[in-house]
Amino acid sequence: MSAKQEWLGPREKKMFERLQKICLALPGAVESIAWRQPVFRVNDSIFASFAPGHGGLHIAFRAKSRAVLDDPQVKVAPMGERQGWVLRMIGDDETAATMDWKRIGAWIRESHELVAATKTRKRKPAAKPRR
Repeated sequence: MSAKQEWLGPREKKMFERLQKICLALPGAVESIAWRQPVFRVNDSIFASFAPGHGGLHIAFRAKSRAVLDDPQVKVAPMGERQGWVLRMIGDDETAATMDWKRIGAWIRESHELVAATKTRKRKPAAKPRR
């Protein structure tokens, strides 16, 4: 982790390390700190984060569809609904060993693809108008 996080106890540290491994394995992904929380970026935009706010410990990511909300542990992010941000809430009884990292990994990869694709489209030069 690139900055000290006082709120990370042993339980949270193991969860964060699993998330970190998933995120940093993705093309162009980097870890940084925003709002004093660890975040993961691609092309300078956040695609995932790990934080204790918004009602409890959670992993935040962007979702392509609202179908992800069928999972009872996933809820819409309070300030990011328009951009598709959701929170995978982490229960007090959960540990890194009990979490479904295969499913979480799939959501994180989808979020990475969404953010990377959006930034790629924005960086393409505008087509010259036809005469």
